[in-house]
Amino acid sequence: MEYANTSSHFINNYQNYGKRKLIIAKIPLNVTEDDLKKLFINSYLLKYCPSRIVYQKNNTKIIWGYLFI
Repeated sequence: MEYANTSSHFINNYQNYGKRKLIIAKIPLNVTEDDLKKLFINSYLLKYCPSRIVYQKNNTKIIWGYLFI
């Protein structure tokens, strides 16, 4: 987890909440949004981008998911 008080990754609307924001990175493929809601039950999930697999010509790459709380 990383504290993201003034991170440039946030859209301006998210910076107006006046609360601390966390970035949870490297979320594995098998984790769903429902799993994260259960894990962070007392938090508001601002944005969730799930992990995905990208297939290239000779390579397969995993792009890890992330979550803004």
